[in-house]
Amino acid sequence: MGLFYKAILTLLYVYIPGQYMLAQVSADFTVSGREGCGQLQVNFFDQSVSANATIVDWDWDLGGTNSVLQNPGVIFDTPGFYTICLTVTDS
Repeated sequence: MGLFYKAILTLLYVYIPGQYMLAQVSADFTVSGREGCGQLQVNFFDQSVSANATIVDWDWDLGGTNSVLQNPGVIFDTPGFYTICLTVTDS
């Protein structure tokens, strides 16, 4: 089973009976189009890395719209501030 990480977390200690292991995964992304007038098309580009395994799942909360694509896009119809969260799972 993979481990889960959020973009706001960069290091996580994982307990394995008899020892602790430092999971080295960083959930990160870049974005195109941060501001505009009217409808705004925004694309998100995964930049997550895992030192010991391959990232196999992406779970995006795009300000109320969800996606499991590695590099999703969304159109924001209403002006405002949106919280974006990326959770990644490695193998």
